[in-house]
Amino acid sequence: MKAEYAERWHAEHDPKPATQTAIETTSFYAPPGYDEDREHLWNFFESVRTRRPSVEDATFGNNTAVACHMANYSYFHKAIAVWDGAKREIKG
Repeated sequence: MKAEYAERWHAEHDPKPATQTAIETTSFYAPPGYDEDREHLWNFFESVRTRRPSVEDATFGNNTAVACHMANYSYFHKAIAVWDGAKREIKG
C-alpha cells in the first residue's frame, strides 16, 4: 500500500521533463587588482584610527564562531544544537 501511494504521489507531483524553467543567475567579478584582505585591513585600521565602531565588531565575530560551533556540534552528535544565550552554551 505504501509503495502504491508513493508511486501515485510521484506521478502527480514530480516535475515533468523540460517543464522546469531555468534559474536565472547573477555573476559578480571583482575589478582587476582588487584585494579583499587589503580592504578588510583598511576598514579595521580606519576604525582604530578614528575610534569609530568597525563593520564586523567582536560581537559579530563571536556570533559567527558560535554558529560554526553549533554546526559542528550538530554534525558530530547527530542532534539539533540549541544555543542557550543565558548560560552561553550549546545544548543538545
